[in-house]
Amino acid sequence: MKFTSIIGVLIAAVAITFAFQNNEEVTVHFFSWVFTGSVALLILAALLVGFVVGMIFFLPGNITAIWRLRKIEKENEALKKEIGEGDITYEAPGLGTEGDINLD
Repeated sequence: MKFTSIIGVLIAAVAITFAFQNNEEVTVHFFSWVFTGSVALLILAALLVGFVVGMIFFLPGNITAIWRLRKIEKENEALKKEIGEGDITYEAPGLGTEGDINLD
């Protein structure tokens, strides 16, 4: 996860540097719309749209995986309690819990 975050930050930094070094005016035609602006703004807008689209596709799968993990963790804890592997306290005649000496 950290590696992909670092790569994403590096790509964004290179793209932003490229955008600010190329700030000429351009005209973009998209269907019936016409946009005029600097190359830097168009590149940054494209990066933003790409990020949003990526998040739209990434988040549902990630949220589902988190829910699945929590469900499995709860099932795991329930199974541990069922077989007796939960927190163990030791008691013996004449001794208190966890081996404390009881002199009564």
